Amino acid sequence: MSLRSKESILGVTIIALLVAAVTGCTGQQEQESGIASSVTQQVESSMIREESSESVREEKAAEQRMFSAPRIGTFYEVNPEGAEVEEAEDGRLFGFPEWLSDGCSSWCGCEEFSCVATASSQLSDQGKSTYDPSNVVFRTGYNGDMLDTAWAEGVQGTGIGESIELCQMYRGTGEELFTFTEICIVNGYAKTETSWEENGRVKVFRVYYEEEYLGELTLLDTRQPQYIDLAPFQLQVANGGEATFRFEIAEVYEGSKYEDTCITGIVIDFAGRIGH
Repeated sequence: MSLRSKESILGVTIIALLVAAVTGCTGQQEQESGIASSVTQQVESSMIREESSESVREEKAAEQRMFSAPRIGTFYEVNPEGAEVEEAEDGRLFGFPEWLSDGCSSWCGCEEFSCVATASSQLSDQGKSTYDPSNVVFRTGYNGDMLDTAWAEGVQGTGIGESIELCQMYRGTGEELFTFTEICIVNGYAKTETSWEENGRVKVFRVYYEEEYLGELTLLDTRQPQYIDLAPFQLQVANGGEATFRFEIAEVYEGSKYEDTCITGIVIDFAGRIGH
């Protein structure tokens, strides 16, 4: 065998060995790469499952915290003889009997209470009629009529995006933390059937508590008081502390004559007061 042949065979052998080494290395890399890819897929799959589970948990939590359909109530009047609060179809009071009664109740231990309402806009006064946001809050001195006034937003159109905010504070005998239990809302301008029909009413409120979004509250198109359960939200405030609710108009029931959207009253009840 010639030297050239020997060199050729040696060269081919070296190349073969190099190819084999590279092939083996590549095979090992491919095997390692396959294992890494499998692990990555398993991790990603696990993360997707965790995200999916978290999403399901969040959806369930959201469902548990959703506003339920309002309960329709009735109006009240105070019996002039016994000063008792009674249901009355043609009554001019609404809200919660304990708030309306002059008799002994859980309010007997109240040292200070305030509810201040502000709004993003309000309709200009029309003669003696005012549409200030303060018209919606509970206050003494109604003279038996809580339906005589209302808040009306003041922008052009139906008021989508406008809002009213209530900042409430109670200090007195009771628990260290108060829990909000229920909201009473009288929708539209409920002074008369005509004023209620002619002006717009809120169909959907976006509700916020201390700027935390609680969800959408769908109101019924009725002049009667509507009661909304707050128990699922477990909203609490310290005795003597301030709590702020904001109601933003998202949808409306349009009035037959005016574009203005109105709210007659909002009363927010809470548990934890202790009377004498």
